[in-house]
Amino acid sequence: PFFVPVLQSNRYGVAGYTIGDDVPIDLLQGVPTAVPSGAFGGSEDWSLSKNGAVAVSARPPMSEDEVWTTNRHIYLIEKIPPSENTGKVAEGDFEELLGKCITKENPGYDTNPVFSPDGKRLAWLTMKSPTYESDAVGILVYDLETKQTTTLIEAETDWDYSPNSLKWSKDGKTLFFTADVRSRQALCSIDSTIGVSKQKGSGGIRILKGDQSSFLHGEVSGSDDGHLLLASVQSLSMPTELFLVDSRIENKQQLRQLTHFNTQRITDTNLGKAEEFIYKGENDDDVQSWLIRPARFTEQDNNTKVPSSEKQSPLVVIYHGGPQGSSGDDWHYRWNLQYWASMGFAVFSPNFHGSTGFGHKFCRDISKNWEVGGRDTILGVQAVLKEYPWID
Repeated sequence: PFFVPVLQSNRYGVAGYTIGDDVPIDLLQGVPTAVPSGAFGGSEDWSLSKNGAVAVSARPPMSEDEVWTTNRHIYLIEKIPPSENTGKVAEGDFEELLGKCITKENPGYDTNPVFSPDGKRLAWLTMKSPTYESDAVGILVYDLETKQTTTLIEAETDWDYSPNSLKWSKDGKTLFFTADVRSRQALCSIDSTIGVSKQKGSGGIRILKGDQSSFLHGEVSGSDDGHLLLASVQSLSMPTELFLVDSRIENKQQLRQLTHFNTQRITDTNLGKAEEFIYKGENDDDVQSWLIRPARFTEQDNNTKVPSSEKQSPLVVIYHGGPQGSSGDDWHYRWNLQYWASMGFAVFSPNFHGSTGFGHKFCRDISKNWEVGGRDTILGVQAVLKEYPWID
């Protein structure tokens, strides 16, 4: 990433901002690492505080075990590096040039650094294992003044799900995050100073919106007590739209749709009815799956297990990859289950052992046991055919 100062301006009598004339500064200073890292990295791999500090998530440069590990550290650069270092090949202590490594003791994957609004604290997501890319994820917070790190969510032990994004509330009292919870991206929150282990009852984690799948953009300016959140929401029957979510209400439908980019198109399109189907898989465990009825079904057909005889339909099975991923309640633009339903298929998509969002043990069950995914899928097809006689 490069840094360019942004200055206030009053050009032509109009208040605004402009980019300074300085040379863009290479925050990595030529160190042989990558930010963003790998094919799936992005702007979430670095953060810039209001006080000028920078945090990056990067692989330890020139590490001998780089090929065999998922390890990435959080490096804290307290001040923007000088511009004369830009364009040069780094020499000397690479890690020193990257700044202070605040995760040196953790051999696993540390990512998504984000500064608090006042710039005094830094939160990030963390995994413990250096060789397991689907490890449980926790949340840590580093205090730039005391140099102390606090655990908000201890990976594996505090919660059965893994956060996958982070955003601070404007007052710095709350951390919002999303997590894959039973094949939906749930919008959640936690107090930014008190960890789960110090709280009673639910452990301080609040699921603000657990139906459909959400992505948080931030708080809405001017809302009372900062309780209104702007989020993208999608499901198996709705492409992404923007919503206002009330963070004061847990698991309630206190939200307002702001955009209707696809409302009319969806109204004019026959979609298959999406429903959850739970069946017994390997070891007699419950396995969650999605069943999409053919788009040509009438409302009456959708509300019965035995539609009229002419509604016999073939079955297509969509098997997600990873294998530690999931088929989610979202409008996927590559694996869209409604595509098959529109062609007259009944669609079955199982979240077999190894899928994310159903507990850490369930996710690990496929490690060194890849056959379990196939066995779960076969058991699911058998259960679907038994439950729905209209599937041919």
